[in-house]
Amino acid sequence: MTDDSELIRGLLSSAGLRCTQAGQQLLAVFVAAPRDALSHAEIDLALQGNGIRLNRVTLYRLLGRLKHAGVLTSHTGEDRITRFAYVPEAYDSPCASYFECQSCHRIRQSKAPEALTELLNELIQDPSWRDYQLLNANLTISGICAECRS
Repeated sequence: MTDDSELIRGLLSSAGLRCTQAGQQLLAVFVAAPRDALSHAEIDLALQGNGIRLNRVTLYRLLGRLKHAGVLTSHTGEDRITRFAYVPEAYDSPCASYFECQSCHRIRQSKAPEALTELLNELIQDPSWRDYQLLNANLTISGICAECRS
């Protein structure tokens, strides 16, 4: 376990999740690389690199629980692969912004700028939306990341 074990246990506990070894090990991967969105395969490789093997069902269930509890966010890229991220500052906002590299399809997430949040709040005030409840909104910016450009 990392030096972040207290943070990890706190995140699991505040989300109402049990502090299992598998949950702590999985969340440690995300805490070590905040804002980096990882696919199931990338998560599995990171865990194996740390000497940890989780079966696929356990991995998928844990990711689902962490996402449902709001500890992780998820985003499906243009390549139709779902990636998960830990973005500490995103907890208070229903809005998220992403950068997706069109070459390697890596996704990086950040908290949505205040202006985007304000714009979305203004949009949902439109009377045609009155019967809808906004759960979240995402903005994806596409381009080429620094690694692929070099």
